[in-house]
Amino acid sequence: MMNTLFTYLNKPIYKHILFWIAVFSFYLAFDRVYYDSTQKLIVNKLAYLLFQMGTAYGIIYGIYPIYKKSKNVLVFVVLTFLLFVLLNSIYVAWHAFMDVPQSNTCYARFKSRFGHLPFWEQVFSWRRDFFVLTWLFMQPTFFLIPFLWYEKNLKLSITNEQKKIAELSALKNQLNPHFLFNTLNNLYGLALEKSDKTPQVIERLSDILDYILYRCKGKYVSLEKEIELIENYLALEQLRYGKRVLVTFTKHIETPNKIAPLILLTFIENAFKHGVKQEIKQAKIHIDLQSINNKVVFTIENTKPESLLHSNQEKLGLINVKKQLHLLYAGNYDLQLSDTTNMYSVTLALNL
Repeated sequence: MMNTLFTYLNKPIYKHILFWIAVFSFYLAFDRVYYDSTQKLIVNKLAYLLFQMGTAYGIIYGIYPIYKKSKNVLVFVVLTFLLFVLLNSIYVAWHAFMDVPQSNTCYARFKSRFGHLPFWEQVFSWRRDFFVLTWLFMQPTFFLIPFLWYEKNLKLSITNEQKKIAELSALKNQLNPHFLFNTLNNLYGLALEKSDKTPQVIERLSDILDYILYRCKGKYVSLEKEIELIENYLALEQLRYGKRVLVTFTKHIETPNKIAPLILLTFIENAFKHGVKQEIKQAKIHIDLQSINNKVVFTIENTKPESLLHSNQEKLGLINVKKQLHLLYAGNYDLQLSDTTNMYSVTLALNL
């Protein structure tokens, strides 16, 4: 029940209504001593509120969008001045017919000076108290503008976060089938050979699938879980390639940090796909992972087969991981790629 009420009142229109009710209540209580009749008090304060609302919404939704489009300060100043002239004229015309309490300083001064004049002369006499009336009309606007600014930035922040989540989800959906397709190809090759390694591959693949489908749905996962995934993947690829590849994996974990899932695996997958698959001789892959304080440094090096010595095409997995790094670690990561004649290396430093 309370959640439903909160959701209902959280709509912008109801927030505005509550804001103006609060403004009306404040002036009702503040000016009560100046009126000898509750009816006169309510009528005058309601009229007063309409002028304050006209000021606020005229500037926020009328003049400011014009200024934002034109970027002309003079246009903003002129339009604001004309708005105040219009509101002041209407306000004075209203009070020319009203029984304004004499104890109210602003109203009493106006009546004492201009009350004896004809109606239209009273209307155009607003210029004598222009700045006083303008200040009174503007007061709620000074509170409404920060409120709307906060609401707009909060909504923008939520929208950006939703967009970021959607983009990350799309990138993961591109990455996972890409990775699984390569792994299933490996399994298919072993099955055709009727290799004794097939059950071990299925077991490793099962662990990897379990992790990808169920255990890495969050934005960040523990580094230990990622290491377990990497070790499973390395074991699977080692079963497939055997002596064709020499893999070393060193790690130094002082701090159990959390990182984005599958980020590191992408670089390892690329190393096998482009550094081992097409290598006739023995390929070499060296992986080093360090986690100290709030920093994770990942390095991977792989030899390059001769067929790729002149290939400069950036691979899909690397493009995706760069996008993920930008979304998750913007300004807090350093990615260094080194492409020499015989070696390709990646160093990724994450500031957590």
